[in-house]
Amino acid sequence: MKKDAKTMKEVAERCTRYCSCGKDCGCGATNSTKESPVTCQTCSHYNQTNVCDLNLYEEIMKNHNL
Repeated sequence: MKKDAKTMKEVAERCTRYCSCGKDCGCGATNSTKESPVTCQTCSHYNQTNVCDLNLYEEIMKNHNL
């Protein structure tokens, strides 16, 4: 599974749970691409071990053929 900067940006742009508020606040994120930089690394669900806490990374890659 690739986790380069381009792919992480593409995944974050397609993720309806992307949230950059800095914490998992249950905000029901719907992803705003107005924010920058939009990438998994700036999402509050992306943990310090470089894994999506919601396990959405692989699903989004598969569903969008990334």
